[in-house]
Amino acid sequence: MTGLPNHEYLFEHLDNEIKNMGNKKKAIFLLNCRNFETLNMTYGFNYGNEILIQIANRVKGIIDPNDRFFRFNADRFVLTIDNYIDRDQLTDIAHRILEIFEHPIMGSVENQYINAEISIVEIHDKGITVDKLLQDAVLALDNLDKNSNEQICFYQDVMEEQIIRQDRIARALRAIIENEEDEQSRLYLHFQPKWCLKNNRLIGFECLSRLYVNELGNIPPIEFIDIAEKRWFIYDLGKLILQKACRFLSKIYDLGFDDIKISVNISVIQLLRDEFVKDLIEIIESSGIDKKSLILEITESIIMENFDLINKKLEKIRRTGILISLDDFGTGFSSLSRLRELNIDYVKIDKYFIDNIREGNDDTLITADIISMSHKVGLKVVAEGVEREDQKKYLERNQCDILQGYLISKPLNEDKAIDFLKNKSIGL
Repeated sequence: MTGLPNHEYLFEHLDNEIKNMGNKKKAIFLLNCRNFETLNMTYGFNYGNEILIQIANRVKGIIDPNDRFFRFNADRFVLTIDNYIDRDQLTDIAHRILEIFEHPIMGSVENQYINAEISIVEIHDKGITVDKLLQDAVLALDNLDKNSNEQICFYQDVMEEQIIRQDRIARALRAIIENEEDEQSRLYLHFQPKWCLKNNRLIGFECLSRLYVNELGNIPPIEFIDIAEKRWFIYDLGKLILQKACRFLSKIYDLGFDDIKISVNISVIQLLRDEFVKDLIEIIESSGIDKKSLILEITESIIMENFDLINKKLEKIRRTGILISLDDFGTGFSSLSRLRELNIDYVKIDKYFIDNIREGNDDTLITADIISMSHKVGLKVVAEGVEREDQKKYLERNQCDILQGYLISKPLNEDKAIDFLKNKSIGL
């Protein structure tokens, strides 16, 4: 399809390269297109193939004739470097390739900006297998910080420990998804209270997923969510988290608190799946809760990636009665002007701005502006990460609607969350 040799030719070529290295210094690059899955889900695979063909042609146009370029799998390519001087030269080659992606790729639907990244493995061991070489390249790619601007990573031997850890976590998650509980691992939720300033009462909880894996202990959410996304089972994991959250709310209903809402974070992969709304409604109906008691939280960065498409998905969800909250708001501050267009009900101000609430601080003024602008377009405002009394007073003075943070309460396990609800549902 791309006109490139496929992974079968790649394996054969690498096997020959390793066997006949001689005194040459050889290396491989693994080129990954970060946001390609979203593009395929948005526009379809035929359109995705159009973009891949253009990427392949651009890279082929700049590489050395002695180097070879292969299609590895869906959105990944491998470049084999026949001979090089040092790491600086490899880094220069990687930068030249990444410069290709600074310009939009022309598609039949619209122009696309693709986020690319490259891992580099130097071939030192003539006894290394092709499988091990490519595994090292994938591991180095996984080591890149997806939340930073870092785009190039060299493989290091110390990464071996990471792949063992990631595999253990992935196995635990798969077992939990299949059986809900695993003998040696468990996925559970903590609940952080959300407090209404106007009525001085508890109005809901944010559900925060937690994972315990035997021998590894508690795994940070950012780590196991990232693994679930890379191993292609984030959708099933997300469904399980939603089921657990709705069951918790059902228990609260049984206690007589039928006006409490819960919020759950969802990923773009969940949101873009065709069956997501259907699955969501089934979970809600099987739990016996009101649709208006569930708030889905989606980060601002996800919406800004593809505003029109995501906004249509949110509109479809809101038509069912489910509420939407825009999480981490303010990090893409230019979107303030687009608030009126968004199909959302709540804005949650990013913790960065709440941390910096102090007299004379510019971020303090920005927080007030976000609250004011949100109210003008009919949205309620949540402030997360509230830890100090002066923050609470400032937010109250500027008519923020809801507070969340350690000043109210840390995240609580299910029993303690219910105790908090019973004992502190009114008045701090």
